[in-house]
Amino acid sequence: MTTLRERFIIGRSRAQDSSNERKGASIDTDLETGSSRLSDKGKGAGLSRPGAGALDHKKIAELILFSVLYIVAVMLVGQCLGISIIVAVALMSILIPIIWMAAIKRTVLFKQKVKEEYVAVKLPNVKGQMILFTAAGVLASGISYSGVGEMAVTALLQVTNEGVLAVTILVMALALVCSAFGVHPLVYTTVIGGSLSAAQLGVSPVYLALLLAMGWALGNAVCPTSANTIAVSQLVERSPFKLALNWNVSYVLVSTVILIALLWLGHCLALC
Repeated sequence: MTTLRERFIIGRSRAQDSSNERKGASIDTDLETGSSRLSDKGKGAGLSRPGAGALDHKKIAELILFSVLYIVAVMLVGQCLGISIIVAVALMSILIPIIWMAAIKRTVLFKQKVKEEYVAVKLPNVKGQMILFTAAGVLASGISYSGVGEMAVTALLQVTNEGVLAVTILVMALALVCSAFGVHPLVYTTVIGGSLSAAQLGVSPVYLALLLAMGWALGNAVCPTSANTIAVSQLVERSPFKLALNWNVSYVLVSTVILIALLWLGHCLALC
């Protein structure tokens, strides 16, 4: 049997242990509360990720101004020098960024980015696309100079009996089929556009331009060798053939029907 003194000592020890536990819990709670307050203060003081959820209106205004300047420069150079729009775009894409960065006093940064990112990283990454477009351009020029394009257009007009709607449907169908077999839309558009005139078809130049643009745009979606398809296939880690001939086919077919209907409606209403 324990004595009264021993019971008193045991009870006092238990009371001290309980008090220490309560103090420890209080300290932990204070620490957690303090860290939470510090975190909230840090967020309020701007210690979180800068620019999160906020729009830089100055940058947006600069982007809009740069875009307008670029478009105006391309139009003026094309009209004043009498060069094609493609050459004007290529020329201004080099000159305008240099002029712009000098105007906003970022020339040093511009030189650094060109050297470290553009020359060292971006140019090597697009070497495949550069080879593709060069090869497609050479092939298109060869076909045009050989006279094959004119023969193809003559056969096209004979098959369709020079009907505008029939020619439109057949041109779009040929564009999609050639693209699906890996012929880049650049080749098809150059051959047909260089051999078929709006007067032969009995339509306005705007109608023919829209038709070729439709074939180019939709052909890019089903062409496994187009730059867009290759870039997207690398992003989603899928084969370009699966992406072009499986994923994009439904979209392209529906879009083709809708665009042909709108183009034909515009022709009937004398809008194009």
